[in-house]
Amino acid sequence: MDQSFFCASDGMEIYVRKWFAKDGKAKGVVQLSHGMVEHIERYEEFAQFLTTKGFLVVGHDQRGHGQTALRNGTRGYLGDGDGFQRLVDDVKEINDSIHRDYSLPVFLLGHSMGSFVARRFIQLHDNQIDGVMLSGTGGPKGLLGEVGKIVAKGVSMWNSPLAPGYLLSKLTFGPFNKGFAPSKTDFDWLCRDENEVDCYLHDPMCGFACTNKFYVDLFNGISIIHKKNEIKKMDPTLPIMLLSGSADPVGTEGNGVFAVAKLYKKAGMKDVEVHLYEDCRHEILKETNRQVVFNDILSKLNEWTEVGAKRVGT
Repeated sequence: MDQSFFCASDGMEIYVRKWFAKDGKAKGVVQLSHGMVEHIERYEEFAQFLTTKGFLVVGHDQRGHGQTALRNGTRGYLGDGDGFQRLVDDVKEINDSIHRDYSLPVFLLGHSMGSFVARRFIQLHDNQIDGVMLSGTGGPKGLLGEVGKIVAKGVSMWNSPLAPGYLLSKLTFGPFNKGFAPSKTDFDWLCRDENEVDCYLHDPMCGFACTNKFYVDLFNGISIIHKKNEIKKMDPTLPIMLLSGSADPVGTEGNGVFAVAKLYKKAGMKDVEVHLYEDCRHEILKETNRQVVFNDILSKLNEWTEVGAKRVGT
């Protein structure tokens, strides 16, 4: 296990965590892109599982999150310019460092917000990975998404970009718990494992209020990744695995996930696979049946590794 800070091209110090393969010889690298208002240490169990199966795992605390936010300033704030693109740039720069250090197949797994970042990454830098896994992603928002962008910009101008986005958070996530009434907490929609929900609630690095500007950046990013001309930039041979719970409100109970798969297939992507887990909620890596999810991911990684190893000559 290794912890360090990576200096991004704009000077931001990004917290990076590495989990090394247990036998000391990795057959591939899994790069993680975590979700909104959480941090990379929450992936400990999943990362340790992969290390026992021969994979090196690399992840970082995204801007405005975790140790990166503690080191540099405001939580829930991505930057003065295009914050969403900056998240993508961070993934790219860390990915570059992985390729400098290891001649191995590299796979990208993004969860929730991290899946949106991963989806932009593969539109711009698909030649740098051998497969992508998208967990807890969402589909196109259409008119609602455009209205959300307008509202976010208006609130940010009226109430300061740096102010906590309580209104925008309520509008975005408020409805998520309705499908799980009577609920015990505001975060029952995350997963069915009550211990995991409790850990989230008591984690000081989770569940905080993001800034108004964060929502401006996020909604802009979600809009961009669904544009057909951007999707068509992707290498049609890049394998994509979408994983979601059938009760995940972010993926609109699977409908949004299948909508994403349909967009990719219409754009000519040849290898798009959807895994929808019955009754699972948003955080499938924390769910009560997470070992099933872990093994499905491992099976796909092993399949992709054989192909990727030939490409890098290992």
